[in-house]
Formats: sequence, C-alpha cells, structure tokens
Amino acid sequence: MGKLVSGRAEDKEYLCSLWQQVFEDSVDYIKCFFEYYYQDENVYIWKEKDEITTVLYALPAEIRIPSELRILPEMQNPAKKDKCSRTLQAYYLYAIATVPKYRGNHYLEQMLPALKEKLGEDSILFLVPEKEVIPYYESLGFMCRRAASGRKSESRRENNVENRAENQTENQTETGIEILPLSDPVLYKKLRNQAFADGAYVAWDEHEIAYAMEEIRESGGEVYLIRSREKEDLSDGYMEKEYLLAGYIEKECLFHVVETTLPMNLQDKVLKKLHCNKFYREELIYMLDRELDTDLYLSFALN
Repeated sequence: MGKLVSGRAEDKEYLCSLWQQVFEDSVDYIKCFFEYYYQDENVYIWKEKDEITTVLYALPAEIRIPSELRILPEMQNPAKKDKCSRTLQAYYLYAIATVPKYRGNHYLEQMLPALKEKLGEDSILFLVPEKEVIPYYESLGFMCRRAASGRKSESRRENNVENRAENQTENQTETGIEILPLSDPVLYKKLRNQAFADGAYVAWDEHEIAYAMEEIRESGGEVYLIRSREKEDLSDGYMEKEYLLAGYIEKECLFHVVETTLPMNLQDKVLKKLHCNKFYREELIYMLDRELDTDLYLSFALN
C-alpha cells in the first residue's frame, strides 16, 4: 500500500532529475526553486514499496475574502457584519510530476486525500494548470475558475467609458512620476494587500513574494515601484502615492503585466516612461479542490 512522505535531503538530486525530465526546465531554475522551497513542509512524495512514484510541492498561501461577500455558508456568522476579511489556509500545488514508468496507476488520485489529511481538511488546494490537463484535474475533483482581474491593466484607449472618467480626474494628478526597481518583498506585500483587500484574493507571504520577484527578474522582467505626486481631494495639498508594476517588455513595445496596482489614469504616463505602447495580461485559469461562490484574484502565480 502506498504512503505519503515528506521530501528528504537525500531525495533532492533524484527529484531535480525527475523535474527536468518532466518539465524540461533548466537545472539552474530548479536549483533556485529548491533553495527557496525544499523543506519538509513543502515537498510531498508518494511511495509504493519504497519507490518514489509521484511528487508535488505545496506552497503555503492564504485566501482572504471580505465578510460582505458572504460566501462559504458553513462559515457565515449573521451576528458578525464587520468588514474584516475571512482568512482561509490554502496551498498552491506546483510542479506535480509522476515518474514516467508509473503513469496510469492513479497514484496522484491516492496521494491527494492523504495530503489533504496532512495539511488539514479545511485547507484549500489550488493549482494553475496547463489547458491540456484541465480535464484530468477535473476528474480528480478540482473545479476550474477564471481568475478575477484585480486592477485593470488594458490601455485606456480601449474603453471609452473609462476614458471619459479618467479625463475628469486627469487634472488632479501631477505629471511627475518616478519609476524605481522594487526589491523589498515586505513593501510589495503591503502595497499588494492594500490594493486587493476589497475583493477575494490569494495573499502570499514575503517568502513567496521574494521568490516570485526573483523569478520575474531571472526571466528577463522587472518589478517596479511607481511613485506619483497626487492632489488630495478638496485640498490644495499634494501627497505621494505608491503603486506596483511587475512584468516584461516584449516585442512591439508591449508590456506583459504579471501584476499591477496602477490606477487607470496613470497607466499611459507609465507606459510612456517605459517606452511601451500598451499593457496586456493573459487570462489566468486556476483550479480549486472545493467550491467558492466568488472568483479569486490570484496573479503572481509561479510560471
């Protein structure tokens, strides 16, 4: 009978080789990931007769949901109507791989219930799949959802209604914008949580954010801190505000956004400073092992 075990130091070389065989990533990339995450509480292995068959990496996260969204009926408390968010423990399943000779034996199907028991029955498992494997994970009980958009990052010119609203606020913003590299995951976390707290979203800790920031840079992208001097409402004074922008400059001067908290009225100015013509972001599909009555803002998932 199979059993679930945590990864050991002596397993690293074999698991690195398996990762490279299955996903064809570089050894440098895998080693970088292992430096951040190869710990007992992150690496889970399914063994049959002491043979490794399947491995996955369970990265900790939180799902935060404003109380007013009133989801998850078993957690609702009619007497509590404050605006504090509910926080649910979650784990992002990453780099799920089965040894080729053991494929077709349903080992992941056996592994997941044992993992759920280990991590806590109330915890939520989620993943970001390649499109071609979505039916497989649906067969295991995962539900497919489209990630909520968070802050919109399309060009202003694509939406006339938004464009009119932004023109009304344009005179409230100074033209001076400062764009700086951002390397502090603590500041990133603070600004990210502030920006997305009014909706349901996946919150990452500093450790996960630090890794994702490094991954973006190693892939040729950048993480920016945007500072803007903006006029205060009903006042002659000004205040400095800070925003996030993470992503890649691609061909035809397109900025591929991984994540941003920029308001629409600042986007054209930032694009101009980056010598780009347009922001765009790809649709993100994620899968959960339990039903939620709202879509989550995720982004910042590992590639």
